This record gives sequence, C-alpha cells and structure tokens, in this order.
Amino acid sequence: MIHFVVRSFGETLYLWREYANLTQQELALRSGISRPNLCFIEQGRREVTISTVRRLASALEIRPGLLVDGVVPSDEKRSLSRVQMDRIAQWISGRPTRLRRRERDIAEALKLLLAFSGGGSEGGTKGRFQQSAGKEKKAFRYLRSRVSAAELNNLISRVNKFTWGFS
Repeated sequence: MIHFVVRSFGETLYLWREYANLTQQELALRSGISRPNLCFIEQGRREVTISTVRRLASALEIRPGLLVDGVVPSDEKRSLSRVQMDRIAQWISGRPTRLRRRERDIAEALKLLLAFSGGGSEGGTKGRFQQSAGKEKKAFRYLRSRVSAAELNNLISRVNKFTWGFS
C-alpha cells in the first residue's frame, strides 16, 4: 500500500530551507522577501503568488514545482544508522553516552518533544504554555527536516526500550 503525505507549501518551504542550512533571514535576503513575510508563509498564514514561488525556488536553487507539489529533499545523509539511533535513545533515557553534534541536536529535539507530550507540568500562565507549545512545534519541525517518519518512530521505540525495558 502506498501512503502519500500531503504537506503544506509552508512546511515544504521550511524543509527545503533547513536542508539548505539557511536561516529565515538568509533566505529572505536571497529571495528579496521580508523575513516576517517568509515567517508567515512557512506558518501557512500567508498565501503566495507565482512570482514569490519563483523567487523562493531560485534562492533555494530548486525548481518551483518542487515547492508547489510538496516534494521535500531526500538526502541519504539524513538516515541514521542503528548505532546512532541506539546512542540517541540511550542519551535520552539518561544513560551517559557520547553523541556527535548531529546526534545531540536530534536527541535534544526529541527529548523536548517527549517531555512535552508526556504531560509534564509546565504550570503557571497561559504565556508559558504557549511558549512551550512553540518550542515543541519548532522541535517537531526540526526533527521532520532531519529524520524520516519511520526513523522517528524507531527512535521513540528505542527510547522506550532503554527507559522502560520494552519497545
């Protein structure tokens, strides 16, 4: 069975920007689009014109159709080895483990997501909750740009295995 993932234009743009290792400011400068507008586009709060799509694609050095069709970068370097997944899962579960920079970035984002979804008590005001929700969303988007959905599920399963002794 084939599963199609439908991505919004904003999410597709975000993933390509992350793949190119560009900040919003850098992409804004390259494309001639203001950073606030770019932020709204990535969040899905702003519609884009054909000329905007062309400018963004040109700045990312990709075809405009990739953005419009929701095609995201597929990079073999994104894949994590079994050993890397185990190291990340061990680190998240509290075991002393040395991680490489990419592994640590992925581990920290996943740890934040797991803490947020675990119902951790943020306590306090609505503002704190909104701030936490923003961090969780940013962590999720970061993970989506770095690992596949299957790898993310595998990582969560490994964290459960190392933390609770089951998968």
